[in-house]
Amino acid sequence: MKLVTYTFDEFRARSNTNWYDDDELLQRLVAAFGTVSASTELSAWGELCRTTLRELAERSALLENRPVLRPADAYHRPVDEIVLPPSTMRALQIVEGEHRLGAVHGDPYAFYAKWYLYLQNGEAGVGCSLACTDGMVRILERLGDQPIHSQVVQQVRESTPDLFVHGAQFVTEIQGGSDAGANLMQARSSSGRWTLHGQKWFCSNINADYFLVTARPPDAPQGGSGVGLFLVPAYRDEDRRQRNGYRIDRLKDKLGTCELATAEVTFANAKAYAVGPLDRGLANLVSDVLVTSRFACLCVAAAFLRRAERIATTYAAFRKAFGHRLIEYALVREPLEALRTARERSLASVFRLLQMWQAAERSQDEQSDETLDFRYMLGLCKVVFTRLATEHLHDAMLVLGANGLEEQFSPLPRLWRDAVVMETWEGPHNVLLTQALRDMRRFELDPARFVERMAGESRRDLVEELAAVLQAGNDSLSPVRFARWAPKLVAAFGDCARDAVGTK
Repeated sequence: MKLVTYTFDEFRARSNTNWYDDDELLQRLVAAFGTVSASTELSAWGELCRTTLRELAERSALLENRPVLRPADAYHRPVDEIVLPPSTMRALQIVEGEHRLGAVHGDPYAFYAKWYLYLQNGEAGVGCSLACTDGMVRILERLGDQPIHSQVVQQVRESTPDLFVHGAQFVTEIQGGSDAGANLMQARSSSGRWTLHGQKWFCSNINADYFLVTARPPDAPQGGSGVGLFLVPAYRDEDRRQRNGYRIDRLKDKLGTCELATAEVTFANAKAYAVGPLDRGLANLVSDVLVTSRFACLCVAAAFLRRAERIATTYAAFRKAFGHRLIEYALVREPLEALRTARERSLASVFRLLQMWQAAERSQDEQSDETLDFRYMLGLCKVVFTRLATEHLHDAMLVLGANGLEEQFSPLPRLWRDAVVMETWEGPHNVLLTQALRDMRRFELDPARFVERMAGESRRDLVEELAAVLQAGNDSLSPVRFARWAPKLVAAFGDCARDAVGTK
């Protein structure tokens, strides 16, 4: 009896393409927004992401390679060491050391295109570091007025594979969660020097070299205006790796982003340096650091959608069932077409939002149309596209059948878990939607003009629905109606940004 042999070689070969060269929309967006010279560099980067960096990400994702906390050495001396696998350390060397993707340099569109290509690997141990470091550099460059501020920026920008410097941000506390105005951590001053005391509940990228930490100075008022922002070096003695007045209590056992070390931390006499006016700490954190992280969450959503589209579409064209290729079945084509649309909208929105971000920074006016439009749309896009990433990754797994649930067959299960985390990271849906609605009312948004600016045309349906929500005042159901309206606007925004660059 002859045994039937079956291989997935055709599927693997078809999906083994350069991640920049096979992305026509990305190429059009880079050409339209960035510089023509970026294409060759991005092609080389796309190949590196597909090969070396993908292999490293897959190794880091293995259960036995998850970060672990080594609290003490053999002599019971505290070390609080985060042990990362060699694969994560090597990826950090390449991404942050060699290519210095922790701080914007050169063409910003090409720079974030590199983020998008790398994030398709779903390696959160590096991806989170990129977002945190970028945000840290942004705020230190804008508000830094002490020697250590400029020193940290210089260290990040001069990173090498042998010596790279990266950052983290610690805001969340056990009693408040996303309500950072409820923070209780104390900042104490003595002879002009600050120390921090208290606990932080979610501290991601705990293996970083510098932390941005929120804390409440003495006699500060209640609420957000009483929260200051501080830069905390990870070590008092870098050579001896002596922690700077804090203890890592435990590592979080999260649903996703498992390559990323996220800790609970107790600070006690941690040396710190104020960043900007103390009564603007939370506001400055949001405007520079959390904005960067929310933009990163959007990049992650677009990247995950692209990886899912590549895998599921290729599999459907390869696999046969009941005598036909899967792609021939309407119930397979429909979710794949929806996945493609979501990916195109999300990627185009990344580039359009980056353009709006730059316009907002140039305006230097917190109430200009440029600033407010970016503020509204970043929050809405983060909400909509991170949710869509979770939904479409689920559908992509189902296209692969049981193979879609197998952890080693494809990265889809891992990306799905990470996508759920992105929905919560840097503001869950209810918080961001509530903020956007409150700000639109506060700044008396003109619905017709706003929709036309975002959708590129007068969409009477979107205008009337938004106007009704804004006029509802304290109606308890208006946030729910706003949440139902937001995906419609974001879809129109993404279509407008995509269609503006045409087709090849």
